[in-house]
Amino acid sequence: MKHASFSISGMSCGGCVNRATRAMESLPGVTVKNVAVGAAEVLLEDQVAFAAAVIRALEAVDFTAKEIATEAGAPSRGTQEISRAHN
Repeated sequence: MKHASFSISGMSCGGCVNRATRAMESLPGVTVKNVAVGAAEVLLEDQVAFAAAVIRALEAVDFTAKEIATEAGAPSRGTQEISRAHN
């Protein structure tokens, strides 16, 4: 498993944190470690395949997400950003 960190835009409250947490917890191979307004830390079984899935799950609940670091603290291969307006 690999540790990955994401910055998340469009979050402003505890409800947003709960919505983002539920979206990420629904993904196979993803273990949510910490979610706060603007950030999330997860463990990924397959970092390359699942980082994009985490971003898509957050987009589906109207957030903007960007993978910012891997376990080693450096951006991972294929860092992606997906934007969507927060409703």
